[in-house]
Amino acid sequence: MSGIITRLSREPDSPALRFIWRTVFGKADEDLFFGFDFSDSLCIIAEHDHIPAGAGYLLPAGNLLYGGASVPCAMIYGVAVLPEHRNHGIGINVVNELIKAGWDAGYTAIVTCPSEDSLFGYYKAHAGFNDWFYTTEEIYTKVPDTVGQSRITESPPGEYAQLRERLLEVTPHIEVTPGFLDYQKVLSREYGGGLFRIDTLYGVCCAIVERQPDSSVWVKELLYPDTTENAWSETDFAADKDLTITANAKNAVLSAIASVIPSSRTIVRSPVRHSTNKALIRRFGMLTAQADMCGSDGAETALPWYGPAFD
Repeated sequence: MSGIITRLSREPDSPALRFIWRTVFGKADEDLFFGFDFSDSLCIIAEHDHIPAGAGYLLPAGNLLYGGASVPCAMIYGVAVLPEHRNHGIGINVVNELIKAGWDAGYTAIVTCPSEDSLFGYYKAHAGFNDWFYTTEEIYTKVPDTVGQSRITESPPGEYAQLRERLLEVTPHIEVTPGFLDYQKVLSREYGGGLFRIDTLYGVCCAIVERQPDSSVWVKELLYPDTTENAWSETDFAADKDLTITANAKNAVLSAIASVIPSSRTIVRSPVRHSTNKALIRRFGMLTAQADMCGSDGAETALPWYGPAFD
């Protein structure tokens, strides 16, 4: 770590932070990210031999709801190191400094969504993170034409937040801030998607959708009721129907999405259920916490849901 200094960023660091972001992630989201107001966000910048070499951000995510508790949660995001300064431990040093800054700022839980599978083991060994958030990931090359069974509309962030909380009420999850959903909406619309509400014969669902550069469609969050105990619908839409979601109902949701964003390949990310085919489960996010929350693998115990990760 010789010659490396990490510290909280200051206003004069803005050009350097933008340069690091642009070099590592490209220019596409630069103005969106730096132009957005993440209230109480923190940034760590790393200097290598007095040259700005890396940076990372701690964004207030909201509250992590788990086991009847609600604790303040922040997300590590956008950790980047300039290519010529890599292999000096700068990235993991930035991560650890962000964690310390998070504890100092009063967060009880800190989460991150590693950009590469190899980083899960690295963050566990060097930053004290644990695998905790899992997701199901399914790929559809053909969506049945059942759009008549559902109605899809864009959902403002406030409405989406309410739908999301109702559908996740029995699931440990991050109750994300309005700012998170505002930024997710901006990102999703930039890539030809958005936040959507889908009314089906089986209840109200919601989804975060983005089109990818290869013209495939990512449904980055699909939430839907799956039992009569936690399913719901509004009184003016199929209130007297059996609310158990079925494969046909899920197809209706995907068909509704395809009606506004057509694609020959749709990738769907949704929460793990106890009945989920284990072949569809993959680890998604990590947690470190000051409270006793980590436990063992989330997919086998609490089935927690991460949600928006801006990936």
